[in-house]
Amino acid sequence: MTPFHTKVASTSPTADLITRIRNGNMRRKDFVICRTSGLGKGILEALWREGFIFGYQILENEQESKVYLKYSEGKPVIQQIRLASKPGKPLYAGVKQLKMNRKKNSFMVSILTTPKGVLSDREAIALNQGGQVLIEVAS
Repeated sequence: MTPFHTKVASTSPTADLITRIRNGNMRRKDFVICRTSGLGKGILEALWREGFIFGYQILENEQESKVYLKYSEGKPVIQQIRLASKPGKPLYAGVKQLKMNRKKNSFMVSILTTPKGVLSDREAIALNQGGQVLIEVAS
């Protein structure tokens, strides 16, 4: 298999990352190749800690990652993934709002960037940190 190199310019690397993960899940791929920045690596690390992906590997060029997708009983673990903060319209949440969202929908996990790094909403609540909500993932 020849390497897949991304050359498409994207206004949002985060949107490109989650689109590739979503498309890979729909096609039942074992892995996808994504362009990743520092923020992208933080998102992948948070997805791994929350159990949504098997893991990821930074490729030799250090600008792309191989993301290993996870399935349970033949179905993708990630049932839904969407961009919460859009370019030009960021979405911020404090600890109170994160707690309310967790109570309202326990199957939805938010990944946010905080002063302590990229964290899931559960980790942010434990550290008493709010921040910009980047993506929302449902299992």
